[in-house]
Amino acid sequence: MSTVLESSATDQRDLPRGRVATPIAGPRLGLFILSLPGVLALVLWRLSLLHVNTAHLGDYGLPPALPITWYAALLLAVVGAVTAITVRRTSALIMVAYVFVVAIILFGTVPVLSAQPHYAWVYKHIGVVRYLEATGKVNPDIDIYNRWPGFFALGAVFSRIAGAPNPETYAGWAELFFLLLDVLLVMTAIKAITREMRIAAGAALLFVATNWVGQTYYSPQAFASVLGLALIVILLRQLRVDGASYSTRLTRLVERFGRVPQLPVRIAEAARWPRWAAIATVLGLDAVIVASHQLTPYMLLVSITLLMLVGVIRPWWMLAGMAAMTLAYLAANFHFIQHNYGVFTSIDPFNNVQGPKITQNPSAGKAFNTNVELVLIAVSWLATLGAMARLLRRGLLMRALPFVVLAFSPFFVLFGQNYGGEASLRIILFSSPWCGGLISWALATVPRPRLRWALTLAVAGAFTALFVPSFLGQEELNIISPAEVRASEWFYYHARRGSVLVLAAPGFPYRYGGTYPSFHGPEGDANPNLLTEPAFEGRPLGAAEVPNVAARIREYSKYGYIVFDKDETAYAEVFRITPPGALAQLEAAVARSPHFRLWYRNQDVRIYELTGQSKGIDALVGRSKGVDALAGRSKGVDALAGRSKGVESSHGRARVSKRALRHRSRT
Repeated sequence: MSTVLESSATDQRDLPRGRVATPIAGPRLGLFILSLPGVLALVLWRLSLLHVNTAHLGDYGLPPALPITWYAALLLAVVGAVTAITVRRTSALIMVAYVFVVAIILFGTVPVLSAQPHYAWVYKHIGVVRYLEATGKVNPDIDIYNRWPGFFALGAVFSRIAGAPNPETYAGWAELFFLLLDVLLVMTAIKAITREMRIAAGAALLFVATNWVGQTYYSPQAFASVLGLALIVILLRQLRVDGASYSTRLTRLVERFGRVPQLPVRIAEAARWPRWAAIATVLGLDAVIVASHQLTPYMLLVSITLLMLVGVIRPWWMLAGMAAMTLAYLAANFHFIQHNYGVFTSIDPFNNVQGPKITQNPSAGKAFNTNVELVLIAVSWLATLGAMARLLRRGLLMRALPFVVLAFSPFFVLFGQNYGGEASLRIILFSSPWCGGLISWALATVPRPRLRWALTLAVAGAFTALFVPSFLGQEELNIISPAEVRASEWFYYHARRGSVLVLAAPGFPYRYGGTYPSFHGPEGDANPNLLTEPAFEGRPLGAAEVPNVAARIREYSKYGYIVFDKDETAYAEVFRITPPGALAQLEAAVARSPHFRLWYRNQDVRIYELTGQSKGIDALVGRSKGVDALAGRSKGVDALAGRSKGVESSHGRARVSKRALRHRSRT
């Protein structure tokens, strides 16, 4: 059964000429044929994954391991989606289904290939939920998650209702689940302004293809993003200001700049809620967001403030209520945040936009991934600016003003926080739906159908091609094996309470057990690892570094463990933090040391326990001071090595600041 959509365009400049206010529907046979490529793409995609092996991925991640049939399925889905969006006779249901198919192929591939959630940092979220399941209450003294427990409390309740006490059983599919919710909400928000389902579906497709930052995994960020989009939908549908324009002064300024009169604003004809109900729902959603995530409430405050300043939504006092909740919650946790993270990083936006410098000389695969990500960011914003110019010339920029405000408002975070080096990633996350809306709207104004189809396919195809290495290019680090999950489970339920687990490098699924508060570590939510210490970077490792390993453990507890696994080794080597084989040599030295014993082992993981008499260990730790002093002599060598930059530059070697590992510490 087809869905008939009536175009709501009222001006020749609003949509392509010649088809204004024409119903878009079609015979059942035509719609059936239109939907066939989507079904074929799903079948082809699933068959393509039957024999993919993720055990030995290289430094280019998952894309080289995917068969040609996977890429054929993706191409078929994207072409089908663009055709369904631009063809004269179509259906709303088919457009939405095609966007879902593209999302399933891009975000469902890893869950199909791996029974465990990818990303090592997901498991600390699972650990918090398991802790709440076991205790039934939060403890604000433990960590930041117990102070912002909304998402975790809901996860614990869901686990009990579903009879699945460990979220690990379903968390792997959370990324796709949250993304599909985002897609529906983005379409609803875009349609509230444009009143065109084609534009809304196109925006959702572009949103999927530019959401490479990977923030929809099982986390408070993903949960808060869904609620934030729902809040914006209510604002745009229920609380928009009635009138022919938003801001008269701004409209005159835009018309003077573009030398084109702007079309009057259109308000949706759908029945509205009672005003008090809409405001109460907005405040209720915001209250849940405030208690669930640290950053999203401030992003919403900035966006809504700007929307009110340009006259898009009202009332002002609603903003005061949101600000009061947000700031009151911060005040209650101010000392904790200031002590462990810092409320403000810097007022310098150029400093805050910088990502963490993991290494200056990553492997070829990691350098390629970084370059592709940078290209995708540049192309996205160039396309957005081009779309704004097109809408300006068509007299539609003032109608699109809510999208412009929402796309650019996240940049305000740069004037106070770098968010652990992830501020730039958060900007992309919060901006991408509205950038997609602007680009889709601009493409919809192209008058010739074939040209419109070709341009839409070119944009969607380019974004998707850049998305694949950006999103899947680090799966050699992100896919977690069953053996790693078993090792983490065993540790948190069998290791000595009050001890500390030190990682050889990032990559192990830490804080996975509900008993994680019983173990020591740094303040905050991360586990210590060796590669944050200069003594372990850029040099061969062996027996001389064993005292430093013991000292690293003793920073947090008299008792502790050191874990070595395959993902840690891959991390150290693809980012070239250590020479090839260095961690293996260090592990061999630890295994030979009389102060360590092998405590746990499986095919991917070895955990060693610090043992021996207290005096012997104290002496061993004392030796690390001498090692550190000796390591200090390497500064002269490093300075000498720095002279080689000119030679490297002359040979065209890439020296990249790697920001894309995306080791999120507070989401």
